[in-house]
Amino acid sequence: MRAKSVLSFHDLDQWPWNQLCEAEAMEEFDVDEWSDSDDEDRQRDFVALLNRAIGEFVRPELYHDRDSGVFFFSKPRDRDNLNHAYRSLQNTTTRRVVGRYGKKRKDPTQASYWRHSAFLHRFVRLGGTWFVEVTPTYHFTHDGRNLDGFAGERLKKIKEIENNAAVMGQFVMWRDFLVTHGRGDLLKESYPFISFDEVGALELDVGVPDGLWTSQESDPSSPLFEFALAGETIEEPPE
Repeated sequence: MRAKSVLSFHDLDQWPWNQLCEAEAMEEFDVDEWSDSDDEDRQRDFVALLNRAIGEFVRPELYHDRDSGVFFFSKPRDRDNLNHAYRSLQNTTTRRVVGRYGKKRKDPTQASYWRHSAFLHRFVRLGGTWFVEVTPTYHFTHDGRNLDGFAGERLKKIKEIENNAAVMGQFVMWRDFLVTHGRGDLLKESYPFISFDEVGALELDVGVPDGLWTSQESDPSSPLFEFALAGETIEEPPE
């Protein structure tokens, strides 16, 4: 809603939108009038539309937490854990994207919290092209959907010990999810308003030796994060 008007990618002259909107008052615009505009208000409106479109695009696999802004894998109704298959840098692999953690001292059979793979996003325009900036992270819930009371402390702890390979593995998974999700098949049509492609590799004349990166990692070989780059699933050690 902007200035007493509705701005949408949908054709508002079609059902069910025409039950709410007056056809005589509608105007149709090319997308590039907003996407290529240098007007800041139009850019904000376009980003607002993109944010709503990506929210529809990732459903029903992902939930959106409005407070933090993250999209995260939802817990299945019939089980406590969820694995997600995707194409890594080398081959097809799986990663546990929803995991249940039991209580440490009381009854270990009772769930304490769930950890969900998640990401934050931001749409940016660079050189006249729109990109989505993806930041891998985690989301913690007490019942598989609603925020856990100690989510902040849990996220801080895992970020303190997470290494570069773990972040890279998650990023590759989210990139594959966004590129492949929403495509049509024999049972459903593709999502019409937004889609994603991989960004080509950037080549530089200089680089940072890998040894300088690994020297900063507490334990680059740790199995804690189920490295996707290895092409195999590694179970996390119990708490």
